[in-house]
Amino acid sequence: MLSVLSSFVVINRMGSLLVMACDCSPCRGPTLNKIFQWSPSRLIQWAETIGPATAAVVNTLLTRRRHPEQGYRSCLGVLRLERLYGPARVEAACRRAQAIDAIAYKSVQSILKTGLDQQPLPEPVPTVPLPIAHDHLRGTTYYQHHEGGV
Repeated sequence: MLSVLSSFVVINRMGSLLVMACDCSPCRGPTLNKIFQWSPSRLIQWAETIGPATAAVVNTLLTRRRHPEQGYRSCLGVLRLERLYGPARVEAACRRAQAIDAIAYKSVQSILKTGLDQQPLPEPVPTVPLPIAHDHLRGTTYYQHHEGGV
């Protein structure tokens, strides 16, 4: 079945999508041919020119999706931020995004907009082991002696 929807051409065969093509004008965004020129390795290599934290963020954006192509727009957005803020600030923002576990284009953009990339990274909170023996801990023997409940 062939369908033509405004600027999209969709070809289905027995309910399965075979081809979907876009004929977008330059003012409406990139064509599918332009998007398909990108590959995960190409995006990661570009990010490595900015720095290792940026490369790690781009890699995470690509790998946490079922299909890497679903992360392309986010990756391109992070990489495009270099034009506005420069490589040093984007790298610092990606380091902060990793430190606070907020790896997303919007998070990196927000860090840059608010200038948090120029602030020192938060100190990691040390984990204190809980005491094993404590008056309020009941343990397994408590439940064996009190089967009737509270």
